[in-house]
Amino acid sequence: MKGKKPRATKITKAPIRHATLPKELVQRIKAYKKILAEVDDSSLEEAIEDFKRDANPESEVVIWERIAGTYRACLQANKTLTELTVKKEVFFVIVRYSMTTEVFRELKFLGEKEVNALIDIYRLLRVTR
Repeated sequence: MKGKKPRATKITKAPIRHATLPKELVQRIKAYKKILAEVDDSSLEEAIEDFKRDANPESEVVIWERIAGTYRACLQANKTLTELTVKKEVFFVIVRYSMTTEVFRELKFLGEKEVNALIDIYRLLRVTR
């Protein structure tokens, strides 16, 4: 007998906790979104709405600033990195690492050396406010 596939559960969004965000925080969101524009498919409006749902949007923005800083540092260190598919994989690795320390097995373009370099940058980069 074949095993059953797990059922996908419907993910519901958290309620809006903040009717508005401080202007400074919105500016910071715009700044990191600009850095990630070619690899992050979410719109500015979606990002702002998602931060309004967070209990502590400030701390979440700090995480995204760190992701953007790591991505930018990677591109600056690797001027030949021009393929969008590879850039998206770099972004994927950084976002995944920011959420978990899971091993990255399904990558097509980045090897262990490149992934470890990204993780090192992420660990070293501290966004200060």
